[in-house]
Amino acid sequence: MKIGNIAVCEGFALALAPMAGYTGAQFRECIAMRGADLLYSELASATALSRRKSDRKTRKIIEVSQHGITGIQLFTSNPDDIGKIAESLSGQIQTGECGAKFIDINLGCPAPKVIRNGAGSVLLISPEKLKALVGAAVKA
Repeated sequence: MKIGNIAVCEGFALALAPMAGYTGAQFRECIAMRGADLLYSELASATALSRRKSDRKTRKIIEVSQHGITGIQLFTSNPDDIGKIAESLSGQIQTGECGAKFIDINLGCPAPKVIRNGAGSVLLISPEKLKALVGAAVKA
């Protein structure tokens, strides 16, 4: 299995889904050491990350250990925010400053606090917004 140019494994991948409040860096590291092929950070707000550089709580959510292949999962409804944080994180991923291997945009979360902000699964009913959001991330 490959994600872009990242070889995850041969055949089927054992992946740890992102779970808010559970899949912190230490938990992901334990799961990776026990054989998981693919890991995801907890869902993090791209808006919070792009606007509050010193927000320790949000930054802690995306901490990545050196074990396993980890993706940072982001949500937002703002193309400017996803572009800004995708550019920053991509640079950190390329230099090795960040242990993650890829960025994942959440389009499936139905949690009220996420969809209330026009993000997560609610984006699936707005193709133009979705196109703008993904376009901004890819461009970055």
